[in-house]
Amino acid sequence: ISIVNGKVTPLASITTFVNAGKSTQDSAQFALVKRFNGHFGGRLSYTYSRSKGNYGNAGAGTASAYFQTRTRTGYNFDTGEIIGDPLNLNLGDPRNDGQPVNWLRPHNLVLSGTWSVPHTSWGSARGLVVSGIFRYLSGDQTTILSNTRLDNGNRAPAPSGTYRGNGASDLTLKGVTSDGRLFGTQQPNFKRLDLALRYELPLVRGVSVALLGEIYNLTSEANFASVGNSIAGTAGFLTPTSVYNPGGRSYQLGARLSF
Repeated sequence: ISIVNGKVTPLASITTFVNAGKSTQDSAQFALVKRFNGHFGGRLSYTYSRSKGNYGNAGAGTASAYFQTRTRTGYNFDTGEIIGDPLNLNLGDPRNDGQPVNWLRPHNLVLSGTWSVPHTSWGSARGLVVSGIFRYLSGDQTTILSNTRLDNGNRAPAPSGTYRGNGASDLTLKGVTSDGRLFGTQQPNFKRLDLALRYELPLVRGVSVALLGEIYNLTSEANFASVGNSIAGTAGFLTPTSVYNPGGRSYQLGARLSF
């Protein structure tokens, strides 16, 4: 209760803090490097990561109390004690415990290299140089939700299984799996190949010009930013609505004068 100007008013709710959230992250990193020797150089790097815990680091409602059951509590101002049902965050709920963090990407592969094409040089200029970088990342995590509500108003995760989108778009995803827990579904993977070409020509002593050409997303991959609507059975379910830029192949040309 609260007492203001002698008037007794019941408290609608009491905020308490429970330090029971936990998560762990483990990863292994590998790298292979070939130093550039005037002709070729490159780097291959890979990271494998796993995580688990009972706190989803936001997303999918209020993750720290996502499965919290409604409680009726009060406060005894004479004794300083909370009375009524104890706060229950249900952090040990099997749909919650052992979940990955929502930003987890299990696989991260990067391959980059530079090649100075033989027999293309002019005098002291290098000639044609080709560089590229390829990146592959697993999608991060999301939750497939159902129309069933938990007693605290949050949508319950949909049962484990394989889901198909119901949208009319040809972008609608099919075969999306969920383990029935928070962040138990992996978002679409990311793949992108970028290339850069540079052709250097000497003009006069100490002066050269480099013609530059850059191609982004060479294979024109549509890298979806998310699965889109993740509520099973609703309009646009599993139909992505956005992609990472550039959404298709793009080009850039330029020239650089050096002296």
